[in-house]
Amino acid sequence: MGMTIWVLSEDKFEDDRDHSLILKHKKPLDKIAKQTGVTNLSAFYDNSILEEEFGSESESSYSAAEEVEKSLRSIINAINEMPAEKLSSVGCLIDELEDCLKKITIAKENNKNVRIAIIP
Repeated sequence: MGMTIWVLSEDKFEDDRDHSLILKHKKPLDKIAKQTGVTNLSAFYDNSILEEEFGSESESSYSAAEEVEKSLRSIINAINEMPAEKLSSVGCLIDELEDCLKKITIAKENNKNVRIAIIP
């Protein structure tokens, strides 16, 4: 089963982009977040859609867009400063992270919370 993530604000119910590389790189991204002193990106993951898919009831978990934005910016900056061979598919991963950052920034400008929903 392939999974991806969608960046959803309180007024948005779908995303137009596959962000599966972000899920594939969960551990390295969390390690980078820890090294840079920000909250792990995975701490913002919302499993409610995934849980509903398997028959469980779950509330959506939204986070303040500013918090997610801070972590994403720090992670992107750290990746841009490291040698490319440290992460596989680094160019595509950066593209996915920057797409998420753009969507989170828009939500922040509109005073909306966000969730990084895991989608089966």
